[in-house]
Amino acid sequence: GGGEAGSPSKEKLEVSVQDWDDDCMDEKTSYLAKCLELNLPPKSSVITRRTADGFAMPNHGTGDRNMKALARGIRLMSNLQVVNLSDNRITGSGCESLVKAIKGNVDVQQILLASNQIGRVGCASLERCLPSLPSLVLLDLSHNKLSDSDTKVLMNALPECLALKQVNLSHNFISSTGAEDIGEGLNRCQ
Repeated sequence: GGGEAGSPSKEKLEVSVQDWDDDCMDEKTSYLAKCLELNLPPKSSVITRRTADGFAMPNHGTGDRNMKALARGIRLMSNLQVVNLSDNRITGSGCESLVKAIKGNVDVQQILLASNQIGRVGCASLERCLPSLPSLVLLDLSHNKLSDSDTKVLMNALPECLALKQVNLSHNFISSTGAEDIGEGLNRCQ
């Protein structure tokens, strides 16, 4: 048995969550479903972080596992212009989850991922995503411990980002050679 008579077992709940249709859920329900699927306790602060034009949850130490749950809810948000997940212990894996959630969202104008550790994996996932965000004007990846090779991957996408006006890569581990690569990437945008 999985508990008291009439109460579903944990396995039964996981199966039923996986069978839910995303088209029938709002972002809160989707987030809660993913938390249940990942066996994570949902945070009430997450549910209240939706703003009129974005999602702001900086400085919460979210981490990659929680990012998977957040991403599921973010994917369903309409009119999502700003995504602020700065300082949340997000690595490349968490960044991949976010990218899957926002890819192709024509409303996204700002992605703020400062003070995380997205690394090469995160940069590569952003490289694949950025061209699908035609309204993106600001990308903040400051304080991510990015290296020359990390940012070089990211620069490949810049020529396709026609609206992009600002890329913040300050406080990373970028050498003068890396800065030259960034400059070349930015020059290809014009």
